[in-house]
Amino acid sequence: MEDAEDAWSAAEGSWWSLRQRAIEGRIAYGLGESDPAELVRAERLFEDVLEVCRREERPYEAAVAALDLCLVYLAQGRTAEVRRLARETTPIFRHRSLSRETLAALALVHEAALAETLTRELARQVRRDLDRTAERPAATQPLLDA
Repeated sequence: MEDAEDAWSAAEGSWWSLRQRAIEGRIAYGLGESDPAELVRAERLFEDVLEVCRREERPYEAAVAALDLCLVYLAQGRTAEVRRLARETTPIFRHRSLSRETLAALALVHEAALAETLTRELARQVRRDLDRTAERPAATQPLLDA
């Protein structure tokens, strides 16, 4: 019984740590409007969150982290990086636990990113819409609400 409790505590601690990193990334992104060094920090944090979400097969959270990372790249004018990220996150579209609405929103961002026409406004809107959707997979919680 103690082994299960220890495993649960470790997983819960990991999840909270991941949430904290996502929140720190959002704060750094906001501060990046006036301090480019904060955008670099946000990039590093969102990359870490995305990596963990991919490894733990959390497609909704991976999509949110990828959108956050796209916003950083767009703020820095790095459209080629946005396109690269869109290519790398294509497997998210194959995950059956995502709702049709989520997949449609991600497809819109994905196509715009590949065409290098994704704007910060569109990425922000989709990010907010994903956080508002009621059709999240039952086994997941959002990393943070925008």
